Amino acid sequence: MIISNFQVLRVLCLVAALLLIDVVFFMPRVCAEQIESKNNEHVTLDLLGYNYTDRDINDYDVDGEGGGIIQLSSPTSGGSGIVCCVRLAMGRSTPIIVRVRWQVDGCTYLMTSERTKKTQRMYHYFYKEEYVEVPHPQGVKPRHLETHFYPDGSVAVRLTDRISLPLLSLRESRPDKSKFPKCENDKKPE
Repeated sequence: MIISNFQVLRVLCLVAALLLIDVVFFMPRVCAEQIESKNNEHVTLDLLGYNYTDRDINDYDVDGEGGGIIQLSSPTSGGSGIVCCVRLAMGRSTPIIVRVRWQVDGCTYLMTSERTKKTQRMYHYFYKEEYVEVPHPQGVKPRHLETHFYPDGSVAVRLTDRISLPLLSLRESRPDKSKFPKCENDKKPE
């Protein structure tokens, strides 16, 4: 089979056109994604909760990732275990903002099962939600996202490379107000 100069030239022009299309249309997107990933490095962090309030926190989450139950903190323990995981964008030029939602109160009510006809006491939780700015860690590669719940109802979030001791030194024998009252008319709130 003989290939003419014209056919070779035609193939080279086609390849050049495809390369030009690739450079013009797709290269800027790839470069933008690379710049974005350098500016917004994503990290996966363990969740740890510290509870300085006067009652257990039966449920909390950070950006929708559940942190579990946090018992009252002691002088040496934050109150929760390590829960996996939350993923954060760590852009250096922008603040890190997370949404924290946690149970602050509750009540109990009676519910009868239609199937078994047994009545049991159920819990209804009341929640608080805040958007919290997280300080950028200085000189460490973060491994943990610590959420600190304070007696005044505020919350703070820190990124750390190791598990911290509690930030507040509270008496271990402080009153525990974890028991909930009955809901109005012993019914689940609407």
